[in-house]
Amino acid sequence: MKVFKGFLIVILLFIPTILAVWLYFDAQKSPVVARAVERVEMIDTAQNQITLSKENAEDEESIRFLVEMIDKAEAVSTLPGDVAQTAYFETTFFSYDKETIYRYYISRDPSKAFLTDEQGNAFRIDTEMADTFLNSTLAASLYPGSVNPVLTLADEVAVPTEYEWRYALNNGEYRAVPCETTDEMRTYRLQANLAMQFNIQPDIFNVTVRDGEEIIFEDSYDNISNLQLNESKTLQFHIEAQWYELEGKEGQGYATYDFMAQVNQPASFYLTYAGTEALVPGDFALLTVKNAARAEDISVTITPDINYQPVFVADGSYYRALIPFSYDLAAGTYALSCSCDGITQDLTVELTEKTFRTQNYSVDQSIVTTRRSTAALAEFDEVFTPIASSLEISSGRLFSGVFGQGVPESNPQILTGIGVYRTINGGEKYRHQGVDYIVNEGDTITAVNAGRVIYVGETTLSGKTVVIEHGFGLKSWYCHLSNTTVSVGIEVAAGDQIGVAGSTGFTNQPCAHIGLSVFAVPVSPYRLWDAELTVPMP
Repeated sequence: MKVFKGFLIVILLFIPTILAVWLYFDAQKSPVVARAVERVEMIDTAQNQITLSKENAEDEESIRFLVEMIDKAEAVSTLPGDVAQTAYFETTFFSYDKETIYRYYISRDPSKAFLTDEQGNAFRIDTEMADTFLNSTLAASLYPGSVNPVLTLADEVAVPTEYEWRYALNNGEYRAVPCETTDEMRTYRLQANLAMQFNIQPDIFNVTVRDGEEIIFEDSYDNISNLQLNESKTLQFHIEAQWYELEGKEGQGYATYDFMAQVNQPASFYLTYAGTEALVPGDFALLTVKNAARAEDISVTITPDINYQPVFVADGSYYRALIPFSYDLAAGTYALSCSCDGITQDLTVELTEKTFRTQNYSVDQSIVTTRRSTAALAEFDEVFTPIASSLEISSGRLFSGVFGQGVPESNPQILTGIGVYRTINGGEKYRHQGVDYIVNEGDTITAVNAGRVIYVGETTLSGKTVVIEHGFGLKSWYCHLSNTTVSVGIEVAAGDQIGVAGSTGFTNQPCAHIGLSVFAVPVSPYRLWDAELTVPMP
């Protein structure tokens, strides 16, 4: 008797293992076996992913139904041509370590339902089963009405206070679509033109706007342009939207919204520069935006393309960006299409013709070989590309007034100007990116304007170098120094010493290379010597 009981216990202990092994081998069979499927991943006709797990009772029933559709499907020679071109439900069955993929070609017509297996074999799905599928949640993508209305304010989706949405199924019944609601009075941002966009246009769209306790607008959204604001302010909005059950419409319902919104005055754009003379290639301008809530709301398209995208920096209640017109650009009219919060303003810049001179730069070949080699140029790019593209002063500016030249002012002598076409010993040609001055070894080199030192170091090409950022991405560069007298992070005033003139790097004599750039684009300093950049405060 004891032996029998022991034998029975052993058998009972091994039953789970035996069952697991049996299910594993069962799972290797084709077509899939419902009891062996652990989960299903379906990509519906709208490319939404649906995951079903046997751990969930409702999902498990759906899995059984999908497998039963396969089991009861009738083999056909091939998919009908019109069916083969339609979207399908790609369904992957996971059974232990096996994945099996079927494609369910199901439309709103249950008599034209098919599926294919991994080998491309085609089967006709039982019409009644196709009809059952059509009335399940799995088929939601086949009903345009299953997509619920969404209200977008600027770049945010508003959450309704009350909401009801349903769509009609093939069997005439309705299915409700759930949606998040809130009792909280949330705050959103609205564009200056009060743009409110539903993805599904409602039949009724009424808006009530309160400024404190006062109702300042109560009408259809079609008339929202009648609401004129004299200043930026925060207002309270109540919205009622209704979608009727009408022929040709697959969804119906209603929604209400209650929220606060910051509404700014329409944005306006101002283009200024230093001096009164017309701009030429190599100059830059300042674009100022008033009534912009965020830098990312501002966009500027320049035609013809100047291969530069303006970077806007907060400056008090304004946003500003410097726009460099490279010395490589052709003279002509450049159109700026400036947009912010649904408001667009067009500006133009006229670049007049400028002739850049040529220069044959004679320098000992050993200096060329060692200090302007391929390796030296690569080192320069590696060191200074991130410096040029950086924005260390993320708001406001440090510069003001006219700019100095950075060299002793008693008798500044320019050796090579910006944009000059330079030829080295009659061979290599390139554009000069700054201004080279003839100086004496040991002359004091000073900051051209107030700013923050962002680089102090040395490269083979530029020699001992200092870079200062002044604001809005404007940088000054000081090269070929014999010594530097500043460190990274300190702020300097216009005229403060930053180094000592020398002949380090690629130069054939004591030389001070002093340049300006808007980020990585070299720009001319000339007009800044006599006139300050106009920074408007409209």
